[in-house]
Amino acid sequence: MQRSPRYWHAPDEYRPERWFERGEGSPYARDVHEAFKPFSSGPRACLGREVALQTLRLTTALLAYRFDLKMKDQHRFIWEREVESRMVYSGYHVKAVVQERV
Repeated sequence: MQRSPRYWHAPDEYRPERWFERGEGSPYARDVHEAFKPFSSGPRACLGREVALQTLRLTTALLAYRFDLKMKDQHRFIWEREVESRMVYSGYHVKAVVQERV
């Protein structure tokens, strides 16, 4: 799929400009960028993915264990108003006070 002429202009050539020149009149205007999956998809996608996720879990647990985290202005934060998407949890900022545990 990553080298199919169905999805790419000049698929077998190294052309980094295909990612920047995407407007009308460009030879890459019809490229389907969603077809680019360098690490594949599914359970065998990227060998390091699970290692990276485990590292994130351990780092988060270590931060929660070593520090006291308290939300600043908790009474002003309304989840439904502040968070754009409840499915992905992105696009929100929570100010916190961080103190090292003694």
